[in-house]
Amino acid sequence: MAYRPRKALSLFNPLRDFKRFFLTAQKGQYKYFTIYHWRSSELSIRDVEFACVASRKAVSKRATQRNRAKRRIKAAVYEFLANNSVDCKIKLFIAAKKTAVTASWESLLCDLNKAMARILKINEN
Repeated sequence: MAYRPRKALSLFNPLRDFKRFFLTAQKGQYKYFTIYHWRSSELSIRDVEFACVASRKAVSKRATQRNRAKRRIKAAVYEFLANNSVDCKIKLFIAAKKTAVTASWESLLCDLNKAMARILKINEN
């Protein structure tokens, strides 16, 4: 089972503050997912909060395919956070694409590393 740093990570519910999040979040398109990121000053304890979704339209009509895409992306995020330190408080909303189901693990990790490097570089400023 993959390492999951519970103290520095939590899942968030974007519906709680839907309008504010999606109006102010920045969007990035990648090969296996679309990621919305928002720097948060109101987070007190946790450094990173994220949610991952896979819609019927974007991924597949089959729930097993959608669940696999979500599991793979979540595992990639957990692995990235286990291997790298994140100094800023950030919220992520990740929407899976159809290609996330069949992609190799290495290419999925590479794509996530590119995305997180870009996001962390933007949030340093």
